[in-house]
Amino acid sequence: MHLPWYIPAIAAAVVWGLHYPLIEHALRRVSLPTVVLLTALPMALVALAFPARLAADWRAVVALPAGERWLIGMIALTSLAGTVLLYMAVRGRNATLASLIEISYPAFVAV
Repeated sequence: MHLPWYIPAIAAAVVWGLHYPLIEHALRRVSLPTVVLLTALPMALVALAFPARLAADWRAVVALPAGERWLIGMIALTSLAGTVLLYMAVRGRNATLASLIEISYPAFVAV
């Protein structure tokens, strides 16, 4: 089943709208590293379900020129940095204000 692109986009907005207050709640009770780990844990579990696909992708990435490998590797660094910075903002103020500022990211995508 193929959904029009805007359906998962709207669904993602709803999920993130639920996620941010949950993060705010968690950060009042446990540390930032714990919340980051809880955020990453489901991704690690999903990765365990696709070992052959991940191995093939790893081989494909290794075969790329160094510059392209670096760009793909930056996904991990930017994801971690963005997550930590966002969670720091939520902890410092609240989920609503942090998300209102963070939502300006399309301007940086365009740049």
